[in-house]
Amino acid sequence: MFASIAELISTITWQHLLAVFLAACPALVWGTVLMARNTRQKGLLVLIFLLGTLTVVPILGIQMVYFALIEKFPDADFVYTVKNFLSNVPYAWILLLYVYVGITEEVVKFLIVRYVDLTRPDLISTVNDSVYFAILAGLGFAFSENIFYFLKAMREGFAALFSTFVVRSVFTVCAHAMFSGIFGYFYGVSKFSREFTLMSEWRGRESSLMRFWRNLFQENQIVAFRYAHVLFGLAAAMGTHALFNVYLELNKVLSAMIVVVLLFIVLTYLMRSRAGRLEFILADRHGSTMKPEDEAVVMELIGMWFNEGRYQEVINVCKNLIRRDPDNDVAKLFLAKAIDKKKGRQLFRSIKSLFAEDEGIDEKTVV
Repeated sequence: MFASIAELISTITWQHLLAVFLAACPALVWGTVLMARNTRQKGLLVLIFLLGTLTVVPILGIQMVYFALIEKFPDADFVYTVKNFLSNVPYAWILLLYVYVGITEEVVKFLIVRYVDLTRPDLISTVNDSVYFAILAGLGFAFSENIFYFLKAMREGFAALFSTFVVRSVFTVCAHAMFSGIFGYFYGVSKFSREFTLMSEWRGRESSLMRFWRNLFQENQIVAFRYAHVLFGLAAAMGTHALFNVYLELNKVLSAMIVVVLLFIVLTYLMRSRAGRLEFILADRHGSTMKPEDEAVVMELIGMWFNEGRYQEVINVCKNLIRRDPDNDVAKLFLAKAIDKKKGRQLFRSIKSLFAEDEGIDEKTVV
């Protein structure tokens, strides 16, 4: 065993060490930027990042098995068959290849988040926790992937290495984090499906899409909500990843940059919302000082006010209700959503006022 390890170490060259260093730099920078608000133990975050670095292993393993298979059985090369079939369709082969790459990479990163949640369910107590873990898995994957890209670029010369480092450090690493982060948000929402579902029930709203998912899975509303959000988040990550890859392959760098910037804006907004930072009670609930029937009436009233946009009333009543029942996660969710909605409305009014004509100023008084 020691001999094999020594042989492995002996094969490591300065190119390998340089590639690892270059791959670590953008991962460290983006990790610091995106994790600035995280208060989790640093050791836990490092562990999740390291697990993310291993996500390239199954993808490489699948590729090695496939190439070994077609070497012995050339007729099994379905990729070659599909490529020939689509050879007369413009961009069809590129689309097929990069959609496939986006799907497989996001599925593997999803498995890391799922593994962490299954082994330590208490680690994800807020929606943002799930986002952080998913982002770290994405950064870990980008780190390992960049090592291979940088080693390949070194063989082509310094100019190729420099351009590859700039593009992949600035955009690709961030892109991987954004793809995973979008999925992480929806996975976090799915983890607290009970609270979000109860909120929808008190509001008296159930979308036709959720009814479709309930009928499809033949499950209750809470389970259907969980499945739907996991699948939607995974599909969003796959789709944006595939779109990013296709734009890069077609040399539409600006379009690829726009995809990443839009994802960054959306994810930043979601993570800064109070609902994303809200910590849900995962332990046993304490008893409320309010009778169940009285609490039901209050919650129904809160839902009605929320639908009417009376957010200040919702905020006031939810605060009083939480004083009576500190473990009422639905009331906390209503409170967080109402505060977010109120801030959004105030922001909209402020922006609108910038473009509105000022009718209260006499033109003669304007210097």
